[in-house]
Amino acid sequence: MTADLIVSVISLLANYEEEGKHLSPDIFVCNSITQLVRRLGTGEFVKLGSVTLDGKAGVKILKEAAPLATGNWAIFCERTGDSEVSYGLFISSTDPSAVSMIETALETPDEKFPVLLLRQLGRNKVEIRSNSSRSRSFHFNGEDSSADFSDADVDELARCIATGAPEEISEALPGFVKRVLSEALQNSHGALIAVTATGQEIPASLNDMVRLEPYIDLADRLRQHRLDCSPRSLVALQAASNLLQGIISSDGITVFEQGGKLLGYRAFIQSPAPPPGTTGGARTRAFNALSEKVGSEFKAAFFCSQDGTTKLKI
Repeated sequence: MTADLIVSVISLLANYEEEGKHLSPDIFVCNSITQLVRRLGTGEFVKLGSVTLDGKAGVKILKEAAPLATGNWAIFCERTGDSEVSYGLFISSTDPSAVSMIETALETPDEKFPVLLLRQLGRNKVEIRSNSSRSRSFHFNGEDSSADFSDADVDELARCIATGAPEEISEALPGFVKRVLSEALQNSHGALIAVTATGQEIPASLNDMVRLEPYIDLADRLRQHRLDCSPRSLVALQAASNLLQGIISSDGITVFEQGGKLLGYRAFIQSPAPPPGTTGGARTRAFNALSEKVGSEFKAAFFCSQDGTTKLKI
């Protein structure tokens, strides 16, 4: 049954590895992959096989499909009957400005075409989402489930970064920034992000920041791509997205300026030594130090732990 498949996949996905490499594919369960890719507007999928719909199905599906589910490829499980499921891979648009696969597949409720998404939020944390606006997270390391990856935090952070962008791009930029940040955070081992006001000098409290010269203007690259949709503008947009993923994975604080500008990375902030018995590492202390300066030196401070827990101060 479908429930057996879901339980199997959740338990495996919590900390899945192949050949010593950690893998965290997105897995969609639906009744028709043809209909799903039609909704996504991509039309491309590859079937890898079929398996009996039981508790052992997840092992075979992940073994064969997870190593291939990289970039914009995700795994699908198509229920072809009461006792069998077909599985394989499908792809979303490679255009970073396009609406994400998750948004397209899940944002529109449809009782006649249910869709489930299984994905890892962090080590030992798995989420189930449906296009009926329901979601649930599972934790396998005994942590409090109230501490979790918050899509709302990333959404609010993206809106803060996009504030002040040119009018012609102001509606599209928050969604683009959120999609890029979400993908970068999913592939990182934790992150710190600070946002400064438009035109503000980099606060003196940030030490040794690696400045990008010139800075990466996400708003301008998105605006240019929407104007001409040329191969050159697409490459520029993809390059910025790829660079941000590497930057988010680096140690230190990534620094944005409102209006969609990426200024630099590997910044550090002075934080007091923790008193004896205090929990939390250097990243937590840095976030606390940033948070104290939100409203004076910063517009926002964001924290994501290695296991996917997020915090936002605005």
